[in-house]
Amino acid sequence: MQMSNSPSAKKRSIDTRSLLSNTAMAFASQFVAMLASCMTSLIVPKLLSVSNFGYWQLFIFYSSYVGFFALGAIDGVYLINGGKTRESINKRSINSQFWISTGYVALFSFLFALTASRFVSEAARVEVLYLTALYSVLSQMSAGLGYILQTINETKSYSKSVMLDRGSFAAFLVILIALKCTSFELYIIFFIVSKLVCFIYCANQLRDFLASGFLPLGPAIQETLASIKVGIKLMFAGIASMLITGIARQAIDSNWGINVFAKVSMALSLVNFFSMFVNQASMVLFPALRRGTKEEQVGLYINLRDSLELFMPYIYLCYFPAVIILGSWLPQYTDSLTYFAVLLPICAYDAKMSICGTTYFKVLRLERKLLLINLSTVAMSAIFTMISLAFNSLNCILYSMVLSIALRANISEFILNKRQEIDHSRLAIGEAGFTLVFLIACATLDIKLAFVSILLALTIHTIANKRLIKDILKKTRGVFSAH
Repeated sequence: MQMSNSPSAKKRSIDTRSLLSNTAMAFASQFVAMLASCMTSLIVPKLLSVSNFGYWQLFIFYSSYVGFFALGAIDGVYLINGGKTRESINKRSINSQFWISTGYVALFSFLFALTASRFVSEAARVEVLYLTALYSVLSQMSAGLGYILQTINETKSYSKSVMLDRGSFAAFLVILIALKCTSFELYIIFFIVSKLVCFIYCANQLRDFLASGFLPLGPAIQETLASIKVGIKLMFAGIASMLITGIARQAIDSNWGINVFAKVSMALSLVNFFSMFVNQASMVLFPALRRGTKEEQVGLYINLRDSLELFMPYIYLCYFPAVIILGSWLPQYTDSLTYFAVLLPICAYDAKMSICGTTYFKVLRLERKLLLINLSTVAMSAIFTMISLAFNSLNCILYSMVLSIALRANISEFILNKRQEIDHSRLAIGEAGFTLVFLIACATLDIKLAFVSILLALTIHTIANKRLIKDILKKTRGVFSAH
């Protein structure tokens, strides 16, 4: 779709200059986050035993679900008020909802930890539960204020808060690594402290909100419930999205133990390096798209969808240097590199789902459809996991993760294409075919032959789509040169 020929394109309501600037800052913040993640994934396992690294990963796993305790209140605030300015938003209402949600998150978190600890015999797991409860409160406070910054489209400030969060944790990691600390508890404690640093920065940026006072208790509770009613679908959609891999990870922990869980988690953490960048891009897109016209939204969707399906296959080349470097650096995690080959396609399909799927479901206010898609995918993942457990096959569980996430991305694309009345992309078939080639090559060939095979497939892919690649690159250069 050529947006430049449409009448609305001459009078844009999406501020492209601001969008590019915000995206650049978001990527800068994620570069800092990536450094912290690299240290966590590549240096920390060098110091910790496999079991202690497993407990650290167990905390990371549990902490990814603490957003459930907020019941979607902040998500609702984000959806209802997304795109408003600092001057036009109701600060007293937002402040009241923030503190009410923080209060019940604290209550639910510690009640859950207290109850769950009664069913756990290992002292280390009990520690992880209570530290997760403490983390959930500070995470809710920092994430809540971060959402408010995103809501009013001050995403640069939000990106700076991410830089402070991950940067402070990286600094703490340097100290722990220099001291050769082997206690997983200290890594968790400093991870929590970094959230406190993030909260202090966000609170300073939003001091006018926090000083605005409170609504009377009755109206404050009513508005919080209204936000929960809107946001809970998005929250459950997010939780369901994590459960797609979470169910499989829990099954691995229960059936193969903490050491295998640690090695699979290591592979997933490598996959997540890329996903962090993608999530930041979708965060910047939402408030900007809410201000755009329908034509702008559709035009950007087509360009993003085609670009992702066209360029994502190149990410598979990253696997081969990673195997060589990590194999020599962390020989005790050689199994993780095998798992990494299986799980790498998650990068491509998660990217498409995050940028083109989840973002556009939110922009079009189709949270219910997003929830249904994610719940259906969770059910599919659970069925695949149970079948894999029946055959006692770890590889089947890993392949089922990839299959579930790939199906979710393609089903979402099909629904959004139909909803926006645009043609389906032929590139999706090529993307699926390339993924299959990569998985088969890595499973059946040695690393050198697999590399040659993927390089040959990429060459064919590039030649076959040469014209489309040139068109997309030309459009991208046009956007940057115009601003």
